Amino acid sequence: MYPDTYEFYRLSKGQDVIGKFLRNTENKITKEDKLKAESLGYTVDEILTIASLIEKEGKNTQTMANISSVIHNRLSKGMKLQLDASINYVERYIKPNIDGDVNRYNAYYNTYKTKALPAGPICNPGRTAINAALNPAQTDYLFFYSDAEHKYYFSKEYVNPKAETSRENVTEITP
Repeated sequence: MYPDTYEFYRLSKGQDVIGKFLRNTENKITKEDKLKAESLGYTVDEILTIASLIEKEGKNTQTMANISSVIHNRLSKGMKLQLDASINYVERYIKPNIDGDVNRYNAYYNTYKTKALPAGPICNPGRTAINAALNPAQTDYLFFYSDAEHKYYFSKEYVNPKAETSRENVTEITP
């Protein structure tokens, strides 16, 4: 569902509310978006899933485009995405609201466990994240992390952010 401002009558039926959300989303996802997704080899649902990960991981247009690049590069290499946002989704929003085997959704949403995209979006991504998912920066980055000051670091090789090693192959992006 596309994040937007919606107006409803106080006694609106649930099905009418959901219908309004879905119609608005259909209007916001353009024909060009659909064609671009197809040209990248993804469905619109997969692009929205990628955009949701970008939305939760990124802070601005520049970092989102680079995060998108990391996601696309890792997917094309068959690597696990290993994104903290997917773990946070499982731990904060799924597990507290289910009974029984609370770990049963890890295989579908925890990107440290699955080599594919999560089963679906982990949030409602906005236009900036959708654009980033459709237009990743052209890099060879496979890794990124952010520090306490919200600086983002991107690299093509794994760098332990806690190590005091040389970071000559790391690109820093300050929001």
